[in-house]
Amino acid sequence: MKRVNEIRVVLETDQKVLAHGNSLRGFISKHFPQNPLLTNHMEDGRTIYIFPRVQYRILENRAIIIGVEEGIDVVSALADHFDYLELGSKKYPILKKIVTKQKVPVGISPRMISYRFLKPWLALNKNNYSRYKLFDNFHDKKQLLRNILTANLLSLAKGIEANILENIVVDRLELRPQPTTLKRVSMLGFYGSFSVNFFIPELWGIGKSVSRGFGVVRTMPRKRASNLSTSSPFEGVPQQDKYL
Repeated sequence: MKRVNEIRVVLETDQKVLAHGNSLRGFISKHFPQNPLLTNHMEDGRTIYIFPRVQYRILENRAIIIGVEEGIDVVSALADHFDYLELGSKKYPILKKIVTKQKVPVGISPRMISYRFLKPWLALNKNNYSRYKLFDNFHDKKQLLRNILTANLLSLAKGIEANILENIVVDRLELRPQPTTLKRVSMLGFYGSFSVNFFIPELWGIGKSVSRGFGVVRTMPRKRASNLSTSSPFEGVPQQDKYL
């Protein structure tokens, strides 16, 4: 387990922010197009394939920017730079900025921890989406997603240079498919919950496009970890017909 430096900036506006983290990322990137930590792209347009040092969230109608390690100074400067957000066709004056700095644990945990997805987890790329569609039973689909989740956590650990010396164990995987879009392209995401022997900091994302606000997780209370109901992980999220 490694303790990682983090900064979190919560922007409270004069009204509820009705947008997605991707819109917040676009607004910030437009003002600082040459900063690769904010855009996650090099100057020549190539994508930077590391765990994003800056991540954007819209949660509970508030804008949140998270900076990790090298992203801390950049996000700290952002807190002083803007007095409004312009997301889509709406402008949101910023009334208050809440800045917190802390060290957060990432890596193997001595106990199982339960998490829920607050935003759709984009688990599937082009190749494993084809495999997912070929499976005609929930068991095989769930096993594929379990393996992908494990790989996502290994990738997260590698991205922040946390050594993983034990096996990652994923349990109580309970997912619900949810169609979503990314850059106007239809995608299949997943809401739900899981337990794992791994520390994931609050509101960090796993999977694809975490800097844009996908795959955001939150810890579930321990008292619910041993008795999860089939509906609790999906409170407040769009409902589909089938669980995995």
